[in-house]
Amino acid sequence: MSSQDREYIQIVNIIKRGQRLILQARKSGADVSRAEEYINESIYALKSGDRETAVTYAKNCMLDVIKKKRDMDYHELSKEGALDRMTKEELRMKCKELGLNPVGLKEELLERVRYKLDIGMDEGNGSTPEPAPEKAPEPAPEKAPEPAPEKAVEPEPEEDSGWSPAADASKLISGLSYLVEENRADKCYKLYKALREQGKPGFAVARTNPKLLERTYGLKTDEIAWLTDREVGLAMKRLPPSLESIIYSIEEFIDDNPKGVVLLDGIEYLIGNNTFNPVIRFLRRLVDKVSTTELVLMVSLTPETLDSNQVTLMERDLYPLKYL
Repeated sequence: MSSQDREYIQIVNIIKRGQRLILQARKSGADVSRAEEYINESIYALKSGDRETAVTYAKNCMLDVIKKKRDMDYHELSKEGALDRMTKEELRMKCKELGLNPVGLKEELLERVRYKLDIGMDEGNGSTPEPAPEKAPEPAPEKAPEPAPEKAVEPEPEEDSGWSPAADASKLISGLSYLVEENRADKCYKLYKALREQGKPGFAVARTNPKLLERTYGLKTDEIAWLTDREVGLAMKRLPPSLESIIYSIEEFIDDNPKGVVLLDGIEYLIGNNTFNPVIRFLRRLVDKVSTTELVLMVSLTPETLDSNQVTLMERDLYPLKYL
């Protein structure tokens, strides 16, 4: 497949994602007329050969739909008693969606959300918080695989005759999320480094000791969080296999660096500790977040570690880059 063909498929996938968002928003009762106009213009631009404009209009469609869903969310939550019926965990999630501190007693969380909603409903002038991600249909429960063993040995990058990380990295489209499929995490780090060398700020969540990644790929340890349940001291950043902790750290980076690059290596480890369904919801939330920015998200995966249905579900939300 040529680079132009790959780019065309990527744009088609962006358009399809916009169309899915429109369908979901319409089912919830949102006015999607403007979003439909955006997506139709995106399709027309693609057919006319103007690929850059096609991507711009597709992204405008997504932003419009998310804004409409956000406004509906405000309206529903502002109804009397709606917040009081939420559990503490639901309030924590709502605080994160609204950009608020999720730590506190239930009464404190309620007060923060109420105050933020009051500001958003009264002003309506762009001071409203980050929209909540779309609620995608949950897949049927899956049996969780065994937790992946922690990586303790230094990776040995294979020689790739004729393959250029910089060339492939230059083809990645901002605002899109990629599933980097390979036998072991290697090319994902090379792509990440190539994007960093292009000037993008970066953040990596890695299953490999950051010191080994520094020696092997020349990455900076201060931009890597080691995904492990071990204590690592103060010399390195550490993230436990808690989806809440990880999403909070990644979204914080995205908010500060909307034109950056994020690499997540260790999805199999997360599934082993949290089961598949929570992880796919976690990924969908990240994908939705990234789609409103100019950031590139890469998720490393060894497909053989999951069953084919799970891989298919992930490929529906993230564009697959297959290096098998």
